[in-house]
Amino acid sequence: MTRVFYIGCVLLHGAVQGWLILRLIDGMLEPKRTELQNRTGQAVILLMIIACHLGNLLWNQGDFSNPVLLLGILLTTAGSLGLYHCGILYAFCLNGLGWLGITLMDFFAWTFLPLAKGAAGLQSGGLSAASPESGCYLLLGNTIMIASGIFLHKRLAENKQKLSEYRQALPVLIIPMLPSFLCFQMLPEHMLVPWAAFLFCCILLFSLFWLGMLKHDAAIENDMLQLKMSLLEDKYQALLENNSRHAILVHDIKNHLRTVSTMLEQKKQEEAVQYISQLSGDIGDAASVTWSSHEMLDLILNMKFQEARKAHIAVECHCDNMSGLSLKPVQICALFSNLLDNAIEANMECPPDMERKMVLLCTRRERMLIVTLSNPVAGIPKAGMAKRGKEPHGFGMRSIQKVIDSYHGYRQIEMSGNEYRISIYLAAFDGQET
Repeated sequence: MTRVFYIGCVLLHGAVQGWLILRLIDGMLEPKRTELQNRTGQAVILLMIIACHLGNLLWNQGDFSNPVLLLGILLTTAGSLGLYHCGILYAFCLNGLGWLGITLMDFFAWTFLPLAKGAAGLQSGGLSAASPESGCYLLLGNTIMIASGIFLHKRLAENKQKLSEYRQALPVLIIPMLPSFLCFQMLPEHMLVPWAAFLFCCILLFSLFWLGMLKHDAAIENDMLQLKMSLLEDKYQALLENNSRHAILVHDIKNHLRTVSTMLEQKKQEEAVQYISQLSGDIGDAASVTWSSHEMLDLILNMKFQEARKAHIAVECHCDNMSGLSLKPVQICALFSNLLDNAIEANMECPPDMERKMVLLCTRRERMLIVTLSNPVAGIPKAGMAKRGKEPHGFGMRSIQKVIDSYHGYRQIEMSGNEYRISIYLAAFDGQET
């Protein structure tokens, strides 16, 4: 019975180790499969890891096995390549760091816990033996790993874009881990104690420093985004004020017509022409088209389309009825202003012989808002860019991404010849049918 309990704990421990690695990978990489496909692929990987541990129990009596560790790294690396957008070296480094880190933590426990039992006057025995104590240790380790996986996945997902900037540091992190791993297998137990304490403190300090650095960078980025949103709020208020002036102008049109009629009756043709000219300019500036039946969205579209036409950019827009849109006014301003600003700037950088245009489609599919914007580009932009020559994650795109994340959406970018197309999908309506 003890043997069965121990075997079950070992298999469960191997599965939880694999699950923890996959959760960390999921928090750091962008998926390229659907959620169902991801879960199915992860389940297959975990079953293969369990099979590796079962084989180790049969042939190696459950003792630590380097081939099993290597197979775990290779299995999760292959899974990462199949389920996420990443290169083979990056995937191997991530999975290698994860598995080596978990193994080193096990080595720490194997080193210190028997010594702690001896200091307490208990019989000191190795944790790798098939005993109830070993099984309980594995169950405790599983609990800690599951809690760590949930916490770390959330933190990594929040800093996913920032973590991509540290990819080059991964091979450097593996360098101290490999000698540590070898020392734990080769050195006698009594020599490992002070060295393991030192290594553990170094890893802990490095982790705290790294998390503090990420928190500091995230705070700076959040401050910049808050400033950006504050500026968008000011722009929104200016739009409302401008729309109010236009409404007053339209309301007074009858009085303007009476004034012109009076001037003509008094044969003041020159004054009437000047008055009509001034009035035409005001009305031209106030021209407003109802694109979407949503006041805020129409204000943004009219303002940006007017900017585009002044830059000799042809505009095509097709919008479904957007009434009932659940986005806040500031979010609408952030999303559409940045998208259209990017398209206008990309058009401005096109050579004179290239047609300047942008096509906006706003479609509603039950609860889903689908925004598609296409425009020409002078060159092939990087993923995530609408501005040629700019960083792919500028504050405009980050502001857009913040709105997308708020509504559990995603974006898709395509290039066809010199045409750049970005599509955004948001659950931005309530549940009623349309």
